[in-house]
Order: sequence, then C-alpha cells, then structure tokens
Amino acid sequence: MASINKYPRMGQKRPHTSVTVDTSGIGGSSSDSTKKLMLIGSAKGGEPGVVYELRNYQEAKAIFRGGDLLDAMELAWNPSNTQNGAGDILAVRVEDAKQSKLTIGGINFTSRLFGREANEIQVALTDNEMTDTKRLTVSFTNDRYERVYDNLGKIFKVNYTGTAGTATLTVEKDKDTGLAGKMVIKVGDDAKLDTVKEYDLLSGVFSEVNTIINDLNNLPDFEASFFPYGDKNIKSSDLDIQADVSLKGGDNYVTGLAGDITKQLRYDNYVIVEASASKAITTFPVTKLTGGSDGIVPESWADKFSALSGKGGYYLVPLSPKQAIHSEAIAFVNDRTDTGEPMRVICGGDYDEKIEDVLKRQSLLKSPRGLLTGFSGERSMDDGRILKLPGYLVASQVGGLASGLAIGESITYKSIILTELSKNSQYTNSQLDQLNLSGVVTAEYVMNRKAFKISDDVTTYNNPQDPVQNEMAVGEANDFFVADLKDNLDNTFIGSKVVEISAQYIKNHIQSYLDEKKRKQEIRDYVPEDVQVILNGDTAIISLTVIPIRTLKQIDVRVVYKQQILTA
Repeated sequence: MASINKYPRMGQKRPHTSVTVDTSGIGGSSSDSTKKLMLIGSAKGGEPGVVYELRNYQEAKAIFRGGDLLDAMELAWNPSNTQNGAGDILAVRVEDAKQSKLTIGGINFTSRLFGREANEIQVALTDNEMTDTKRLTVSFTNDRYERVYDNLGKIFKVNYTGTAGTATLTVEKDKDTGLAGKMVIKVGDDAKLDTVKEYDLLSGVFSEVNTIINDLNNLPDFEASFFPYGDKNIKSSDLDIQADVSLKGGDNYVTGLAGDITKQLRYDNYVIVEASASKAITTFPVTKLTGGSDGIVPESWADKFSALSGKGGYYLVPLSPKQAIHSEAIAFVNDRTDTGEPMRVICGGDYDEKIEDVLKRQSLLKSPRGLLTGFSGERSMDDGRILKLPGYLVASQVGGLASGLAIGESITYKSIILTELSKNSQYTNSQLDQLNLSGVVTAEYVMNRKAFKISDDVTTYNNPQDPVQNEMAVGEANDFFVADLKDNLDNTFIGSKVVEISAQYIKNHIQSYLDEKKRKQEIRDYVPEDVQVILNGDTAIISLTVIPIRTLKQIDVRVVYKQQILTA
C-alpha cells in the first residue's frame, strides 16, 4: 500500500511550512463547484457517523483506506474525460466499526483506525541502556509503518554548584489529583536542610517545565537544562514522584515517563496514547492491539443522513442498492428542502439488474428530487483494478459529473468513463426510450464518438409536462434561483422601515437582480412588465414571470437534395 507522510510530523505553533507526500499517485481532486456532493456508505477506515469534508483522493485514502466510499470518491472526482468532476465531497461511513485497544500498566493505547485492520497495529516498550531511558515502538506492517520514539523518561537535569554539603529535589504527590503537585529544592548539611524554593506544579506560573528551568537558572548556585533529545516541555504535573534526588555532581535528572510518552506520541499516525503516572510503567515486548472490528452495515441509515444537515451539500448519493435506504434518503432530502436547504438524491441498484427491476425501482421511488441510474458496468480504476460498478456506484460517478457542471447545466449526453456496460444494461433503442419515458437515467455507447454518454437527466417523478420537477437541471436551476432570491430579499428588505421603501423601489431591485441572473445564464429571460409589487401594511406581495433555461434535447434536420444538370 502506498504511504502518506507529513513533514514536519510534530505540530508547530510558530510560522512554518508543512509538506504532505503521497506516493500513491492516483485519485483526483475537487473542482470549483457550488453543488457539493454527499456520499454515504461502507469503508475500511474512518470514524463511523462523522462527516468528513474532503478535497482530494489523498486525504480520502488516508481516512477511509478502501471500500465503496473510497471507490465512489475516485469515480466522482474523475467521472469523465471531457467534463470536470465533483468539488469538495462530504463523506460518511455507515458501519458501527470499533477501534482496537491495549492497556499495559499505566499506558492506554487506542487505534486511530476503526475496523478489523486496526488489530494489526503493534507496540513495544523497551530499555535504552545507553541513555538509561525507554524506547517505544509503533508499527503497522499493512502500511509499512514503523515509528520509534526514543529517549523517553528523562525530562530535565538540575545541578547544585554551591558550597553546601547537600542539595536535594523532591517531587510530591498531590493527594487530591494523584499528580505531581509540588517540587521542593533544599540545601544545607546532613543535620539541617533549608528550603530554597517550592514550585506549585498544578497551576500558575510553573505549570510547564520550561518555566521551572528558567527560574532555577536564576537561582544562585543552580544550573538546569532539558534532556537534549526530544521536546521535553511537558506539563509540570506529569513529572514522576521522586524523593530526595541528589543535585550534587553528575547528571541529576528529573523524570516524567508518563508525560513524556503522552507528548511524544501525540502526533502518531496510528495510535492515541494516554499514560498515567499513577500506575507503574514497565517494559513489554511487541504486542498487538485487539478489539477492532469492521462492524455491520445498519438496516436504517436515517441517523447517518441527519449528520449531513446544514453541511452545505446538494447531491446525496447513498451507496446501497436497498430500496428502503433510498426511501430514507428521499425523505431526508424532502425534509431539508422544506426547511430551506434544497438537496437532491442520485441513487442506483445492484450490478446488472434486469429492466423489470429497474422500472420497479423507479415506480417505488417516484420523486422530483430523486434521480435513478438504471445501468451498471465496468471501469478501469487508477490503481489498475477493473472494477464492476453496480448502479449505486455509477450513481456516484453521475453525481460527480453533475456536481462539476455549472448550475442548471444538464448531464444529458455528457460522456462518462466506462470500459463497458453490463450485459443487462446494453439496452435496445426501444428499451432506452421506455426507460427514459419512465424516469430512469441510462447510458449508451455512441459509435461515432467512441464514448459512453448519459441519455437524459430525467427524475423519477415522470411528468414531462412539468420540467422543473421532471428534469434535474431545470429543477436544480430553480433550487438555486429560489434560494438566492429569498436570501437577497431577506438581506435587503426584511427589517427595513416601510416608510423608507416603496413598491417601485422593490420592483426596480428585483428587475436588477433578474438582469444579473440573466447575464449569468441562470435564467433564460424574464418579463419586465410582469414584475408586480404591492405593499400592504408590513407585507410585500411580489409576482414575476421567469423563463427557465432548458436543455436542448432534440434536433430535427431536414435535407433536400436537388439534381444538378451539367451542360457544356
């Protein structure tokens, strides 16, 4: 498996540059889209139920590792050789996957991965006899990952350079928290030791070790410095409990193994570590974490859909062939649309479904906000796999295509990347017409273009007399037009004093707004004289006529040949 590395690995608060290197070289990245795609389905990684907003395949692979969700993102970002793909993608994993864990003495390890694969993570704590410290190793052979955290335990040294016979340091436990609560420095002779300084370790000025070191260096006859390897500026309360440590001669180190382990491993790619000084931390051999599981895909995804509320998504693709889940998706989308957050569902069935099953799906779905992809096929993925695409994965490809198009632009006759259509998806002309008239989106191979093209953008509503509800592009343009018009009027007029505005002023504002929409080709035209505004008390009643942009779907050409008589 390819590796993903970030440099520098440790977090920095000072200004700096970080570089992420991905050796996979596959995938794709987001386009500039205002119609954000939402994908929800199964994966081999990622925290269940959490909404991830992703910009490129590198990020997606690091989180989800594999499965339908990752494949769907590759399809969505690279749907076509001629059109842009999706913009930023909102992705949710549905399984109730579990992390792996391990507790040894005072150290708790929890995998960052969710799933059975996390059980392959290994850890070990050994002695570094050269520096009299500990060495902790984290490895994950699946990703060829091994990280060694060395020189753990020693935090800082203190030397007394004065003439007194004895100098000691004691770290005392706080009886309420069990943490290091106070550090006491004493100097004198064996008969009597006087306290030179006491440090409150739990809060205040000396809550971090660097402030203690700075203060010790300002005391007469004392020298203090960090252990030279690693970032040792831990919380002072994480120091080990120590009594009467001699500060005369040699390297007299104050230790804090638990705090050091916690800090050094805070950016590890595969484990979250919590170490406590209240329990003994001892060495242990290479040991695997356990308890990680992939979980099961729930029968209902309703609670997973709800996590996408208010996230700015527009197209929702449930990566499942189950009709019940498609119905839940439609219910969620209708609810969000009713609350002023318009959305649409693009869904599909299993691999190589018969035409009768596809038509049955359409009749059960039947929604102006639901688009059904009624075909499946195969495609070569960037890692070399030939992937069979069931209808629900094709839906993610169609969703990526739609997301990359301008508002109101149709997916009709746009090309998509396929190697071949599945057997039952190689429809005859009459079947293609039947499915199109029934409200099912299909694809066909165009011989003279040597490409697979989307047949139409019909919704499952199946009412050609109402293009706003029957054609996704027209309905999409209406969604954004209505939402933008509402926001414009809210922000411009709601809360204004009626005496400061007139019906003519509102009318002029709306006409100017419609002119702008016409220039942006978000509407085809409007009728200026049909813009009517009536002010009645605190209510403005507005009516207008707008001509939507339609997609050209048929061209009739009539050719007449005439015989030419040549004479000489």
